[in-house]
Amino acid sequence: MRINEWTILVLLVLIFFTLAMGTGFMWGFPYDQVIGVGQHFTFLARSFLDGSIAFTRFPGGFNDLIVFNGRFYWHLLPYPAMLLVPFVWLSGWWGKVFYQGYALFFITVFIFLAAFFLARKWKYSKTDSWWLAFAFCFASVYIQVAFWSSSWFFSQAVSTALLFWAILEFLTRRRMWLLGVIFGLVIATRFTAGLGVVFVMTVILLEPRSFRERLQRLTALLIPVGLAVLVLGIYNQVRFGDLRESGYTLVNGYFLEDDQRYELLKYGLFKLENVPTNVYYYFIKTVEPVKRNIDPEWGQTYYLRPPYVMVDGNGAGFFVLSPIFLFVFRTDLRKRLVRILWMTTGLILFFLLTYYWTGATQLGARYMLDLLPWAFWLVLFAFEKRKLTGFAKILITASALGNLYLFAVVWG
Repeated sequence: MRINEWTILVLLVLIFFTLAMGTGFMWGFPYDQVIGVGQHFTFLARSFLDGSIAFTRFPGGFNDLIVFNGRFYWHLLPYPAMLLVPFVWLSGWWGKVFYQGYALFFITVFIFLAAFFLARKWKYSKTDSWWLAFAFCFASVYIQVAFWSSSWFFSQAVSTALLFWAILEFLTRRRMWLLGVIFGLVIATRFTAGLGVVFVMTVILLEPRSFRERLQRLTALLIPVGLAVLVLGIYNQVRFGDLRESGYTLVNGYFLEDDQRYELLKYGLFKLENVPTNVYYYFIKTVEPVKRNIDPEWGQTYYLRPPYVMVDGNGAGFFVLSPIFLFVFRTDLRKRLVRILWMTTGLILFFLLTYYWTGATQLGARYMLDLLPWAFWLVLFAFEKRKLTGFAKILITASALGNLYLFAVVWG
């Protein structure tokens, strides 16, 4: 019996989404490890409902917490918690806790469908569009987010979904006020992902319209973005007495010594000195061998034992987990839209590479998700006649299975 391509694709989608649902809901089960870490946005949403921007209930662990004037704060931006507020409120009526994993599964489904519709908008067949959507969710660094709903990853799922919404809005109705609102929400989720607004700004400036029309469209786009930045500044002022202090420079100051916060204090949030380190961890680092536990006379053996390879806390490089994105280097730079997309991804990547932290603990270079929807759009330019090759489908399948293996080795 011959198994056709469609059968393989359906099986892959069903298996991976079943695992995503299982892991997402598992992280909501009430046992100490889960409640102790990784549900900060749920706790923060409850605090908002209690009328406070500080935690009204201890979130279970000190990792990345800020203690300021005797109160506990969360350094990540607040929109993911705002998104959870209605669900936390409703679950409270039944005396239950709404964990982030419950929302994460549906956010991943939205991203999967958005990637599919983007590929369809770009004239790919339905089958190829499903392959590409599957590739984004599971044959890329997004897989670790789909399978792990901890707060650090949850915010990236939210920002990724918002970026896809912005791209689809741009390709359809192109309402500048709505694009401004979406990017305002992105900025209130992950600031570096919000730099994607530069794409829309550039397109507006290059449109064959009068100066007045371009100014009106640019204003409609930037007013909501400016309001979001203003609200975040007020949020910072109320918490820390400083419009510019987001909390990132204050994390872990309560329970870690200065030498334990060496990277932050020595290299700062964004500095060029951080680029070589990040280039290595983003693009060069690969998997680690798992060697046998013997100590021969000439030193440690080079023989491997199961599971043979794994990743450490810094994860593997971007293209190890996301090889399908190598196709971006086949895009035609003579096309203006391609050049604008490259400029947008390059700008975001520059800020990511100057950041002091690699993203650990992670399966791979997860900060790349701030630019990944734009890179995914670039991939759509790479295939002639808008048709995936057989090699690309094999690569997607092998990559997804390899990513699943690495995830299972570390967190299984």
